[in-house]
Amino acid sequence: MANQVFEILKKKIIITEENLKSLEKLFASSNEIKHFENDSFINLHHLIIMDMSYNEITFIEKDWNKNIRKLTDLYLHGNKLTFIREIL
Repeated sequence: MANQVFEILKKKIIITEENLKSLEKLFASSNEIKHFENDSFINLHHLIIMDMSYNEITFIEKDWNKNIRKLTDLYLHGNKLTFIREIL
């Protein structure tokens, strides 16, 4: 299942409640992900941990996490972020 999640993110397919409705942990490190948009994580209401470390993320859009209310841990180290304003 982990490989499926990585492929979904690489293809920019929206992750929906129907296919991952109970997901609590998303480990997507080292996958060359460049950015994620406001609608990338729709209906992941149970997501608590997200590891996006060691990708190629350069920016994060405002309100990217508006659908992820339970998120407590976000790992972004090893990316190419140069500026972070309130993202949580």
